[in-house]
Amino acid sequence: MTDPEGAPRARRWDDTKELDRYWWQFLCDTYDKEPVPVRASISPAVAKAGEPGVWRVSLAFPEDALRAGAHVTLEISSHWQLDLGRPVRIHPTILHVAHPDEVKPGYGCKVTVETPTRVEHDLAVSYASYSHVIDIAITSGQVAPGEEIVIRLASEDGSKLRAQKHAQTAVFHTFVDLLGDSDYRPVAEHPRVEVIGNHAAMLKLLIASAAKPGESIEAYVTAVDLKNMNPASGYSGEVEIRDDRCEAALAGPVRLDDERFAAKAISVRAPESEGVVYLTAIDRDNAMLCRSNPCRIGGERVYFGDLHGQNYIGQGVGSMDDYYTWARDAERLDFCAWAGYEYRTPLDGDKWRQRVVDVGNRYNAEGKFVVMQGLEWSGHGGHRNIYVPGGDIPFHGSPLRRAPRDTVVPKGEWVPSGVRPTELWRALEDIEAITVPHHPKYMGGADWQYRNDAMQPVVEVCSQWGISEEGSPHSVQAALLLGHRFGFIGGTDTHVGQPGHGPHNVNEGIGLAGVYAAELTRRAIFDAIVARRCYATTGPRIRLDYGLEADGEVLRMGQEGRVHEGPRTLRISVAGCERVAKVEILRNCELVHCIEPGERHAEFEWVDTDDLNEHLIRETPFGDKPFALYYVRVTQEDDHRAWGSPIWLSDA
Repeated sequence: MTDPEGAPRARRWDDTKELDRYWWQFLCDTYDKEPVPVRASISPAVAKAGEPGVWRVSLAFPEDALRAGAHVTLEISSHWQLDLGRPVRIHPTILHVAHPDEVKPGYGCKVTVETPTRVEHDLAVSYASYSHVIDIAITSGQVAPGEEIVIRLASEDGSKLRAQKHAQTAVFHTFVDLLGDSDYRPVAEHPRVEVIGNHAAMLKLLIASAAKPGESIEAYVTAVDLKNMNPASGYSGEVEIRDDRCEAALAGPVRLDDERFAAKAISVRAPESEGVVYLTAIDRDNAMLCRSNPCRIGGERVYFGDLHGQNYIGQGVGSMDDYYTWARDAERLDFCAWAGYEYRTPLDGDKWRQRVVDVGNRYNAEGKFVVMQGLEWSGHGGHRNIYVPGGDIPFHGSPLRRAPRDTVVPKGEWVPSGVRPTELWRALEDIEAITVPHHPKYMGGADWQYRNDAMQPVVEVCSQWGISEEGSPHSVQAALLLGHRFGFIGGTDTHVGQPGHGPHNVNEGIGLAGVYAAELTRRAIFDAIVARRCYATTGPRIRLDYGLEADGEVLRMGQEGRVHEGPRTLRISVAGCERVAKVEILRNCELVHCIEPGERHAEFEWVDTDDLNEHLIRETPFGDKPFALYYVRVTQEDDHRAWGSPIWLSDA
């Protein structure tokens, strides 16, 4: 880029056209080019989550000179934010990081560049979706081999730059255009900061959702911060595990003493009697106490996981290794999947397998931690995630490669984004796979005229986008009333590379799937989801189960049966992580019964004595037989929720 007189100028990516070019250039084209041998570093290289500071990025050029016209571009995640001092939150294009001439002292994170004395440069700061982008153009002179460019982020006399709140390795992706012809190449090693948890503020205790009487179970206790509930750093304390129902200690005190990741698995013996139990972790010296999720002694195991998340490989931040280690070691999920866009692996099966599929397979450990293979597809009428039960998954569309919605795709070929979902389903006919609509109320909304119950057995009810249950023609309820038969799951759709994790406020990014599977394997989890033996929560590991009995026929969550004469009995069991404010029964998406337990655990039954023939849904666009459906919604006192997959009754 040059000014009217021909002098090189820094590049900006602020408007839509330039942003599209940025996405294509840096997320696809530049990512795999031969690296430039630049020694890149950042100081400090370790930071606590949310810690403010002044950061020094050093780029040394040991081989190639950086001559006039060359460019250096540095990405800073938009999760790195300003220190205190800004009076109002303003548009993200000028939030956090700014050119020194665009801010007043104390009101912006000032970016300055130091070059050798004979070198002049131009600087521009842009906002490009998930990153702030600093572009430096050498306008005169040259940076000789052995010399360096120093970029300072923030200043001592103005606002500091706070490290991101989520603990993971923060990578400042850096690219160099040696000839000024927009041919950017990555540096050999990107600067990176290891962001660790801040000081411990509370304990977090996770246990299995079910156990046999008297067996040994794992209680996983973590000291976490308040920045992002990261495993804390610098924590030292003794933790005791107790049964919430009595004064007896089950384990401990056990010392947690870790400078980077304060967590420990403690073996605990389950009670001999059946029922729902909660365990408590206590650190008396540091005055911290927490209660576990519920565990059903003698009950059926529920496996909890997050099937929807992204990171830098797709559209966000964080590495694939950080993604899976967070799910396994921090959130202690039973299963998870990466389900993002293939921005950085466009149309290349080998790259796709190396960066996504192979990494997921490496972390998959049947019986301990299951990694499902997934992919996000954006087509006409809504986004869908594709999942398979095995260790490989094909390409089926990138948001950067779109086609008109009426495009007919030859079977067996790559399915671009933008086309009808019927083309996607046809392409997957010979592959054992399912597609899951997500955020159906958002991003334009789902088009429910397209239906495939076999390919689409579940829908994502909640994610960081919001709760899609009701209130719109694109809602889950609208689809159910049209005849769609799918169960419910939740997912985060995290873009910060931390599955199962969000800001920990209701409907701000957390969502989980609870699955009743025969065992913790890819095949069992997949089969249970296909069978709709699953439910959604907004994050807490709420236990929910129910069944419907009519004329001797017993149906469980997600199943279908026949309409019988006479009453129908619903038996419901719920164990919340907090007191349960209400349990609601919905028939044909209308509230027909509600109880308010006011306790963490409740079991009850309700008999529907209405003549069901008067309530059957008799007309749908798909010609369904008359039917009725029931599902259960749980709300805790903290407003977190759970939704059980429906049970359907149809005319013979």
